[in-house]
Amino acid sequence: MQQLKNTLFYIHKPPPRHGTAVIGEQIERYMENDSNYFFNLSLSGGYQDVGKINLTKVNKLIKLIYYSLYVLILRNIRTVYIGVSLNGGGLWRDLVFIALAKLARKYLVIHIHTRVSREPRFLRKYLIQWLFMKCKCIVPSHSVKQDLIKHNICTNPSVVPNGIEPIAVRGKRLLSDDRKSHILYYSNFSINKGIYVFLEIISKLDCTENIHVMIFGSELGITLEMINMRAEKLGLTCTLEICSGPTEDQKKDMWSRADILIFPSLDEAFGLVCIEAMASGTLVIASQEGGITDVIKNGFNGLTFKTGEPGDGCQKLQLALTDRFSSQRLAEQGNRDYFDKFHVSKFILNLKKSINNK
Repeated sequence: MQQLKNTLFYIHKPPPRHGTAVIGEQIERYMENDSNYFFNLSLSGGYQDVGKINLTKVNKLIKLIYYSLYVLILRNIRTVYIGVSLNGGGLWRDLVFIALAKLARKYLVIHIHTRVSREPRFLRKYLIQWLFMKCKCIVPSHSVKQDLIKHNICTNPSVVPNGIEPIAVRGKRLLSDDRKSHILYYSNFSINKGIYVFLEIISKLDCTENIHVMIFGSELGITLEMINMRAEKLGLTCTLEICSGPTEDQKKDMWSRADILIFPSLDEAFGLVCIEAMASGTLVIASQEGGITDVIKNGFNGLTFKTGEPGDGCQKLQLALTDRFSSQRLAEQGNRDYFDKFHVSKFILNLKKSINNK
């Protein structure tokens, strides 16, 4: 692999643990050397702190600015990489460090991890356009690329699909006759991630006696109590297993048991959980939303349904449960696609190439 040297990386690391933080961890792990520096932009101690301002966060931010100035001025930094979100209040924090890199006249690489579903307004729009001038822009999917071009934020961003490390699940066979079929939801408990759409999909199945529903993730606007209340309202009679904030061991067990992942996201830049499922040999049924369509090809390596339409999602799930041979074939193709396209080594190699291609 090509080596990146004299680079200052602004990344996101847990907590909280989300897709951007997972990517940040891997960038640090695989690009660490004596001439590179890594600063963590995540100021929150968990999802409960997201969007809140407190003295701890302010103190972390001041220290981060101080150390940034020290490295930019006194170290031989040639390139500054920064992972940003163009939505929410975190953008203003990210813009501070983009401005510092520009003022120091460093080669700037901006890696955008979120969609821009709506055009930024007034000051935010013009400030973003100014800061994105004369810099390298990287995005995880063609959907995000189209967003940036549509809103005149960046004219020619490079697409570098995300990648993850392998998930050790050996000899997995889906939908076995000797146990219930395990249907998994794995994401934040939020409206945007489609947790309620997932429950509606399950409720529309003709028969739920032979399925075991697994809901794993972190509370983000929707609590465990709210999930149970919605399930009761929908009349779900299947076995329901809910886990908030799963440990690494619990996640390994989750992937070893899951037959089908349903990912009904309503707003998605890439969909890292889809390639996690592919890496584990789990069949993916996902919404046709944003960057998910770069990863899951309907009828080839998984199944997709219309975004926000549980009826369509239920039809695809019913098909997967009925045609077990095809489900196994799709999952196996998804696993091959993971190793061919979304393995962490592919991601790091493509990221290095993109950064070096000035």
